[in-house]
Amino acid sequence: MTFDVEDIAFGVIASYRPPSINKNLYISELAEVLSQIKFQKQRVELFLGDININLLERDDSTALTSLNDYLGLLSGFGFSSYINKPTTDIESQKPSILDHAFVRTGRGDIGVKPAVIELNLTDHNMLFLSFLSFSFKERKGEQYKLNIQTMINYEKLNRTLAGKNWQEIFAEQDPQVGYEQFLSKFKMYVERHSRLNVITSRNRKLKPWITRGLINSIRHRDFLKKRLKNNSDSEKVDTLD
Repeated sequence: MTFDVEDIAFGVIASYRPPSINKNLYISELAEVLSQIKFQKQRVELFLGDININLLERDDSTALTSLNDYLGLLSGFGFSSYINKPTTDIESQKPSILDHAFVRTGRGDIGVKPAVIELNLTDHNMLFLSFLSFSFKERKGEQYKLNIQTMINYEKLNRTLAGKNWQEIFAEQDPQVGYEQFLSKFKMYVERHSRLNVITSRNRKLKPWITRGLINSIRHRDFLKKRLKNNSDSEKVDTLD
């Protein structure tokens, strides 16, 4: 399914894997489906669904192998997971991420904010994604471009990476599969500790070589010029009176 919202084009792939369906068979058929889709760089592609593959799986070696194959497949097509919090948390079960939301986009002016909303209606929580366009906004009939910067909390990211077990990646015999598994996990952790920051005109550098001191001097000069002009206009009014 494809649709447009203002200046953003979306493509949605929705899927459901019943627990009774073999994971490897599902991944194989998913690979065939994805290979037939003509993805567009400027379109935001979404892969959504109750897949019943736990993204938090760490114990079961068979399930972990299927998970790595699944993540490697989606990563190979440019998708990144945006849901990193448990979507099911029942007392009789361990917390898990069975409901997935993967995003693929070649646009650098699109921000994605995910959320998991707790509900008492079902045993699954609701997923929520908001998309922000930082390309062009209207102001007084004109268009102007917003500057956006991704801010990464490197301290938290380093702690997370240091505390993770990478043994399954080291044990992978196929270097391409190992690379895709590592890249998918690394991107997931980076996104978890990142936020989007809009750089206002006041904080934006006019030129790469301009320092903060020069910017302050220029603004002080413009302030004095404006004050002088206002004083001159006031004196002219007094003279006329």
